[in-house]
Amino acid sequence: MIRVKAFILILLMSVSAFATEIALQADMQDSVLLHVRFRVGLSQLDTTYLDNRQQLDRFVRQMQTLMATQNANLDACYVSSAASLEGGTALNQRLSESRSRAVACYLAQRLGLPASALTIHNFGEDWVSFRRLVMADAGLSASQRDTIIYIVDQLPVWGAAAVKRSLKTLEGGRLWQHFLEHQFVDMRCSTVRLLARYRSLTLSDTLPSVFTIQFKPFAQDLPQLPAPAPMVPRMSMPPMRPLPLARVQAPAPQAVKYPLLSVKTNVLYDLFYTGKTGFQPVVNFEVEWYTRGGRWSLLAEYEFPWWSNLEKKTFFQMQNWQLEPRYYFKNDHWFNGHYLSAYLMFNRYDFSLKGKDGSGYQGEGAGIGLGYGYVLPLGGYASRWKLEFLVKVGYYESHYDPYDAGYPFNGRYYYRWFDSPSKFLRRNHRFRYFGPSGAGVTLSYDLFRKKI
Repeated sequence: MIRVKAFILILLMSVSAFATEIALQADMQDSVLLHVRFRVGLSQLDTTYLDNRQQLDRFVRQMQTLMATQNANLDACYVSSAASLEGGTALNQRLSESRSRAVACYLAQRLGLPASALTIHNFGEDWVSFRRLVMADAGLSASQRDTIIYIVDQLPVWGAAAVKRSLKTLEGGRLWQHFLEHQFVDMRCSTVRLLARYRSLTLSDTLPSVFTIQFKPFAQDLPQLPAPAPMVPRMSMPPMRPLPLARVQAPAPQAVKYPLLSVKTNVLYDLFYTGKTGFQPVVNFEVEWYTRGGRWSLLAEYEFPWWSNLEKKTFFQMQNWQLEPRYYFKNDHWFNGHYLSAYLMFNRYDFSLKGKDGSGYQGEGAGIGLGYGYVLPLGGYASRWKLEFLVKVGYYESHYDPYDAGYPFNGRYYYRWFDSPSKFLRRNHRFRYFGPSGAGVTLSYDLFRKKI
């Protein structure tokens, strides 16, 4: 009798464990993950950017499979967005919020998810992901990773602005350029996680209705177990003394200075050469002033070749003034990379390059136009020395007079006019031109810098 009741007890314990397992299965959750990335400074969900299209298509297929399952209920949808470390902290927070709203609207419209199921988290500047990406970056040496991680870990003490300034100065800005090309691309993102609950079969669904068990209490028939052995007192241990911690003096954040004023020269003009006059450099001087906004600058240019050779009857003399506002694509205060410009210029000139008959042209002109260029830092992203490549197109109009050397030549030149001298009007000829108006390879140096 005791064996039968013990068997029944074991059977009930097995059934109870089976029912507990089924009840636990009702709490099991499945997640469908979506990870999309954004262009720098933008919050629009661009399906053509990187692998966003593949990510969205996979997410939609998984959602359709999940929603077609009858015993699956959608519990929650978490939308988490972040921004990279470029720009200000407040701007990155707003950018993160805008990216979350863009992804939430896409899910609501494409999949018909209710607004109550969407939960939005905005990380702003995602320092945690940046730290993780740096630790996993095989392109950094161990010493570089240790330095970067140490600076990032000072975030609670220094603040975000000081940490970013220190990161920008590492190795003359080369590491910051590395972050722009590798880590920051993955930090401009939104992550979507769906949690779905599956309702599993209950015990009543798995056991037949005729399966019932009846039994009588049998506790009095069970054998008496021996009393437990007395507890052995635990050996007393002396308290552990904490090891003294060495105080490490955190270095102060390095102040970053950005370009304020640079001086330049166009190398192509400096190497000007013609077959008739030989090597006659176009002496030129440029000054570029950079604004605090990080994108706009103003360039002033002055060119003044003043060459003459009376024996060969050649003149190459010009004064050219030009103002040129510029707009840089990158907003990182270093004023490197691509830019667009517009210019306004005025000049006066005296050209006589034929030599044999001493004929030439003398006049004044003005022009306007547009330009495109690229600034390449030399020796590091934050280097003071830079090399610039540029091209320009525009409209130019000049009023001029042709002239000829006297014959026999006595050192005098005469305007080419065959009517009465009393009717002569200076600058009665016109020249108009539209097309390519300039090109250059410019060497520049940041003469002054500023703190931001």
